[in-house]
Amino acid sequence: LRAFYERRQQDSREDRSSRMRRFDGDVERIVVDATQVLHKWISNPSADDAIRVVCGGPGSGKSALAKVLAADASDIAAVQVLYVPMHFLDASLELTEAVGKFVQSDGFLPENPLNAKHEGARLLLIFDGLDELAMQGKVSEDLAQKFVREVIRTTEHANRQGIVHVQALICGRDLVVQANQSEFRKPGQILQLLPYYIDESDRGAYVDKDSLLNVDQRDVWWSQYGSASGRGYRALPLELSKVPRLDEVTGQPLLNYLVALSHARGRITFGANTNLNVIYQDLLEAVFERAYDKYKHPSLESVDIDEFVLVLEEIAASAWHGGENRVTTVGAIEKRCMESGLHQLLARFQEGAERGVTRLLTAFYFRQAGNAPGQERAFEFTHKSFGEYLAA
Repeated sequence: LRAFYERRQQDSREDRSSRMRRFDGDVERIVVDATQVLHKWISNPSADDAIRVVCGGPGSGKSALAKVLAADASDIAAVQVLYVPMHFLDASLELTEAVGKFVQSDGFLPENPLNAKHEGARLLLIFDGLDELAMQGKVSEDLAQKFVREVIRTTEHANRQGIVHVQALICGRDLVVQANQSEFRKPGQILQLLPYYIDESDRGAYVDKDSLLNVDQRDVWWSQYGSASGRGYRALPLELSKVPRLDEVTGQPLLNYLVALSHARGRITFGANTNLNVIYQDLLEAVFERAYDKYKHPSLESVDIDEFVLVLEEIAASAWHGGENRVTTVGAIEKRCMESGLHQLLARFQEGAERGVTRLLTAFYFRQAGNAPGQERAFEFTHKSFGEYLAA
């Protein structure tokens, strides 16, 4: 997977005039090979750079990347690896105690690696799913922030003499990482995953000195999927590549996979006249059913598909009423659900009313659009056309 990190633009005429660079303010987006960068980080440890963060939207490949990296790092003799799915961790505890309980319940390791004496070997902690911190099914933004600070404190303490004993990789969705990004200020510390495909007209928004974005990774994925499944695909099927409106869907790792499942099941006839709404309906059901996993997202356990869609429709309508930017707020969503008689349904997602909406947003295709001091948090659909489909 490819990713980018943000860096303050160098104050030079060359940077300001480059055709290949378009910036958000004075920040430039540097494109990198995510796996390559993280391998280099593990192989060249620094006490001042002991924590890295990988973020992305739902289904962007964070967990797959984390598991591949864990497997690769475990082959390095000097590195011990502990991969922790966050929904198994009691993050309300001090980190060493929480890891100890996880290890004890898991049963594979004889002792807590954070308590072990570091004699030459380094410990790589991979925490996958910052957004899925759960205590009896309740997700807390405050808990995530507390956990991040615990990781920072623990790594700083372990590496306090300048020798790296512990490194930590944290993976999470955009919403939760954005809420904690003030803790990570070094360039390259936060890697934002990129889709399989970026249109040529959008590539100027990035600094891509190795031309990584020129590769349509959908062709690579479908070729490998064809080999693994025995279906013989050599590239993205022609009937899919001929439909430009599908680029946004097939460009996202999970959605692309769900399209592949639909393609194999034959539920949809793909072609130049394929209705994107039909695909969204199929993908919506597949995501709700968690066709790619055994269990639903924790926030959906007590909700059926019709109820889930009702709430999403209200959120989409609220975003639509947000004007040209299609942005909505927590308060606006709550108001619509109250007026529609859905407040009790919305309450199933919540510990507090605001956190309940945030949790639902985290569970689906939304990202935080801004949080100016003194202003209510705003949210927008990551996939605009999906929001329009729901609103309709």
